[in-house]
Amino acid sequence: MQYSIFAHGTSLQIESPAAIASSTVVGWGTVLRFRAPVPQQTDGPTVYDDVGPGTWCHISIPCTHTTFGMKAPLIESVTLLADTTHCRITDIHVYDGPDYIEALGGIRGEYLRVRNPEDVNPQIDHPWGTPTYANTKVLQRKRRLLFAVGISFYACAHFKDFKEIGQSRGPPWPEAILTFSGAGAQFHIPEPINRVTVKVRP
Repeated sequence: MQYSIFAHGTSLQIESPAAIASSTVVGWGTVLRFRAPVPQQTDGPTVYDDVGPGTWCHISIPCTHTTFGMKAPLIESVTLLADTTHCRITDIHVYDGPDYIEALGGIRGEYLRVRNPEDVNPQIDHPWGTPTYANTKVLQRKRRLLFAVGISFYACAHFKDFKEIGQSRGPPWPEAILTFSGAGAQFHIPEPINRVTVKVRP
């Protein structure tokens, strides 16, 4: 059996709120606004760090079923529902309770409403080829769960994201905004062994 559990973005926890300009919880999730890039102190031309001010954020996946009879579920992947404007998520970490599972890279782009349909129907047919979903990160190997799933990610303003619209020479900078509407995890439960009792006639 395969299933998914999602948590809404209103439950996002921000580790270092002082490191960002502001955060607002709204009906559709949490909106983070990042501070502008800070120039380095040099004697030459103005230089900006690629990675600007940012923070780790954390969200838990509720109601993780760690027991289905004799079978515990395996976590296969995680999904972030987010939109990055002049910012990005550079790192995603997955935990099983206190235990670190895996680092899964980052994302940038518009993924507020993007889900892999195979999460809902693993047997779905893609007539035009199998698409990719950058906001769904597949673990290198399935991991048997003992506790509950935690997802952490580092979000920040990034200098390269300003360069895309010709703002690379310096301020005024456009706003760097992360809109986060939720996160989820995809699980698999192994099929139970079909034990058949055969009676032998004497």
